[in-house]
Amino acid sequence: SFTQAGGTGSITVDGPPPAVSVNPSITSGEVLPCDCINVTAAPSGGCTSGPATAPDYTVTGEGCLGIGTHSITVTENCSGATETVMVTITEAAPPVCAAGEAYDAATCMCVPTVPINLIDFRGRALSENNIIEWSTSSEVNNQYQIVERSNNGSDNWVEIGRVEGAGNSNDIISYSILDRNPLQLSYYRLKSVDFDGSSAYSQTITLRRNDSNDFDFKILPNPTQSNVAIELDRFDNDMSIEIYNSEGKLVLVKNVIQSEGLVELSTSNLSIGIYYLRLNTPTGSLIKKLVRI
Repeated sequence: SFTQAGGTGSITVDGPPPAVSVNPSITSGEVLPCDCINVTAAPSGGCTSGPATAPDYTVTGEGCLGIGTHSITVTENCSGATETVMVTITEAAPPVCAAGEAYDAATCMCVPTVPINLIDFRGRALSENNIIEWSTSSEVNNQYQIVERSNNGSDNWVEIGRVEGAGNSNDIISYSILDRNPLQLSYYRLKSVDFDGSSAYSQTITLRRNDSNDFDFKILPNPTQSNVAIELDRFDNDMSIEIYNSEGKLVLVKNVIQSEGLVELSTSNLSIGIYYLRLNTPTGSLIKKLVRI
């Protein structure tokens, strides 16, 4: 067995490949669904003696392999002979989390126990109402969720609606609430409350009426180990990106310029964990979860 970044993992090698070995050469262990194992072939013998060079052999199927059965095939270029190794990677049991943490299946990480694990939080202006939409990837003892609105984003918060929580869930669940008396400029936040009365708030989003609020973006890749690219479905002037940690502290700000098709962000200085990325535009804002692994 072995340990690598992101978790523990192993492979099982089947079949009789006399001229091919697989690195790492291990026979037991497991890997979590979010992880993979770097597996490479090491062909030798045949047309040449000793370790082969690239022109002598062609290898297919190697790389960072996830859970499942994979075939790695080595072709000896001078003779056309092939050898295939079957690699089986099995799933590990979830880790035992420390007190105050719970396992999040979406990220394969132990995260602080909070009523909900928010994926995104957004608003859209309809003809007469505003619709507030959000989704969660997990909920722990969550009793209900409240959408609150303010006219300035700092105080005067009023409840516009609430939905019943899922209690305990590791599924992705989508919610929405209508604001039937929206303001010209509204600030919204989500309050999640668990069964013992403890609560937590999301970051605030804004929504301005009489403008087009139908925008979206993608975070690629997510989860990430280093840099991410923010793919915008359209550009507006005065757009900016903010990243907050799980405690609500602002850790990164970037202004978006029109020449950027993809907005590149470096996350190398961020610690492993869950963050929330907010895209701000003149007509509103949108929040999505970013996972640093």
